[in-house]
Amino acid sequence: SLNDPVGWQLSRINLPSLPRHPAMPAPTQRWHRIAARPPDSPPFSNTAPGVLVECPAPRGQHTQHLGCNPSTTKSDTIMHNASHHELRNAFHALLAGSSCHHTASVFDPLSARMAADLGFEVGILGGSVASLQVLGAPDITLITLSEFAEQVTRIGRVARLPVIADADHGYGNALNTMRTVVELERAGVAALTLEDTALPVRYNCNPSDLISIEEGMGKLRAALRARQDPSLAIIARTHAGMQPLADVVARVRAYEDAGADAICLVGVKDGELLHAIAENVCVPLMLVTYGNPALSDDHLLAELGVRIVVDGHAPYFAAIKATYERLREQRGLGVKEHLDATRLAAHYAGAETYVDWARDYMNVSE
Repeated sequence: SLNDPVGWQLSRINLPSLPRHPAMPAPTQRWHRIAARPPDSPPFSNTAPGVLVECPAPRGQHTQHLGCNPSTTKSDTIMHNASHHELRNAFHALLAGSSCHHTASVFDPLSARMAADLGFEVGILGGSVASLQVLGAPDITLITLSEFAEQVTRIGRVARLPVIADADHGYGNALNTMRTVVELERAGVAALTLEDTALPVRYNCNPSDLISIEEGMGKLRAALRARQDPSLAIIARTHAGMQPLADVVARVRAYEDAGADAICLVGVKDGELLHAIAENVCVPLMLVTYGNPALSDDHLLAELGVRIVVDGHAPYFAAIKATYERLREQRGLGVKEHLDATRLAAHYAGAETYVDWARDYMNVSE
């Protein structure tokens, strides 16, 4: 900490003139470590988050501080503060707690660093986000495990908060799921979700079809067998909006019996449905709400056992929109009013073309 007298801070000092080869440029500055922030130095600057500002310091020294967080040094921002195992334990502590925590949508190393710096307790790399970021394609199971794992590895290398990986269907059957767990654990995730959707979509089938409960349990047991670090959380995911309540309850109970560390629910429309499901589950719940106002009461969610809430991936879509607007401005085209980021992403990902191909070649119309 910069306020800690025994801590460290990165500083820059002017170097005296030294003999050097004529071809070498004159050295004017050098980064080095000195003792913590002097008591007579000026207060930290209240700049925008993440902005480096140079503050005057006594004795001719010039020190740079992070404007976003006085307790964060320059080196803290780019170095690990915890091992992957410690981050996994931190995630388990969230699951074992009594509050619900909202995920930060992270999609690359910088966004992961930002999320940690801003105080988020947990991040998530969504499958849809990974498909857009890596392939420029919609979320229709086109991305491969190796491509997804590469992106996760980039994030895991710098993450200072637990990160959940949306591992889709485990990229295949139970044996493929084992390989998925091995690769994502090595990449540094704290948890991964495994869904029971029948993916990739099969010929003449509905994209929302689910695999059998037995197959889902087999995948979960395989995932648990494959993990090397017991602190890696395996989360079973199912779509509550596509099934009768009795079927949802049967699935979540079976997945809990198979050993899932938590249950992830998608498609819950209101608190009444959530309550009906939650009273049949003992493990913690993860809830994908996409900003549903009927599920915005954190206190109620926590009482029902929800520990992790995924609001969506607004930061990523905001980045897409900002990029498009700046490029238009650079070309002198001006900024479009009422530009919808989701439609913009769908357009450049070729979503309509893939829908046509699915209809023409797979007899899938939904």
